[in-house]
Amino acid sequence: MADGNDLTRPWGERLRWWREHQNLSRAEFCQRLKSEANRETDSRYVNPDEKLLYTWESGKNKHGPQGVYCRALARMGAPLPSTALFTPDLPSKYPALTTSLVPTAGEDDDVDRRAFFRTAKVTAAAAAVGAGALTEPWQRLQSALAGHTKLDEHALEAIERDTRDLFDAEERMPAAQVVSNATAHLDRITALLGSTENETFKRRLTSHAGASAALAGWLAYDQGAFETAARYYDVAESAAIDANDAPLTACVGTYRSYLAAAHGSPLEASRFLREALNALPRGTQPAMLAWLSARQAEEHVALGALDDALRFFERAFVAQDFITNSNEQPLWTHFFTPTRLDGMAVAGYARIKHPNMDSVADRLLTNVGECRTKAEAIAVADLAYAYLERGDIERGAELGQRSLDAIARSNTRVGYERLSVINHALSPYRNARAASDLRDRLSDTLQASRHPN
Repeated sequence: MADGNDLTRPWGERLRWWREHQNLSRAEFCQRLKSEANRETDSRYVNPDEKLLYTWESGKNKHGPQGVYCRALARMGAPLPSTALFTPDLPSKYPALTTSLVPTAGEDDDVDRRAFFRTAKVTAAAAAVGAGALTEPWQRLQSALAGHTKLDEHALEAIERDTRDLFDAEERMPAAQVVSNATAHLDRITALLGSTENETFKRRLTSHAGASAALAGWLAYDQGAFETAARYYDVAESAAIDANDAPLTACVGTYRSYLAAAHGSPLEASRFLREALNALPRGTQPAMLAWLSARQAEEHVALGALDDALRFFERAFVAQDFITNSNEQPLWTHFFTPTRLDGMAVAGYARIKHPNMDSVADRLLTNVGECRTKAEAIAVADLAYAYLERGDIERGAELGQRSLDAIARSNTRVGYERLSVINHALSPYRNARAASDLRDRLSDTLQASRHPN
């Protein structure tokens, strides 16, 4: 019988070898697998039995285990299929996380192929792994995943590239089209964490595990799965602490602030942001400082602490001046461009009727892009609200239409929240012809998104 690490042998044989060397009967194995699988779901959705195990070990199940079982097997330390892609199949109690990545016509093919189908190379190379030299990074990564080799610099760099690609993709695609690959990426990292004794590698990998968990939490939040988001944030924070990664700790706190705000608690959101700011080493991380300060300003506006809000907006603009190289920024701050900060500021200034609104609005109107990213679409929505607050109905309505189209395409929760703000700002102009079409479209869009008007 082949041992569990011999990738030249069928996975079923390796699995049986591992089970027998763990002195587990089929019934005991199934009970342990069920217990591990139920850590992410409940017993109504997963119920592995001896018949299923037999089909795996005999090779009669040609499809291999589902994603939830792959993750459970990885946690048990059992051999994994050489071609496992860890396709997520979370149960229907979390419907927001069950959409698989199936790019539709018209999406950016270059991004799709570069960022999301890289994993397919692993499948194509499965037969080569174990049969010869591991010459490609994805071959080494697949072999490490199966426990056949130790994690090396090349495999770790491949993981880091995939993490960057996923954060970039989140800014350009709906969350439902990113979640499958984000979950699969997190599963690969989880399996790899136990394959290295190199402390430097382990710390870097742990940081990327935390960043990937934070991203998975944000994707869940963006789709309204708040409880799932909170669980991912807990795991991400633990990884950040283990890796001594202060910027990641601050990132998780900032993501939690959005969750608290969505629950209607600006005070709690402000607390999370204060803790996140305190976690940052002084004199470092200007991009993080700018983002956190702008978020804190938003929550102070909601709390009515207007002097503090202005102070934090000023702090954000000062910090932004010190950002010199975007490649040195943390992955999760790449979205936070000058356009995004101007959008947050112009909405805040409009809400408190501050004279700085005009200059920021003029700059934003000149510099905003074509809404190719979620950040740009949200900034245009903020600008539309600001003009409506100032009484410029025609310009506000025109920008509102522009942002509505982009936000509907990206299907992002933060964007729908901005559309709700615009909808309320239109209330005084219900009889204005310039606003009528936008008002009707907003009502239909918000109702379809199930976002409160």
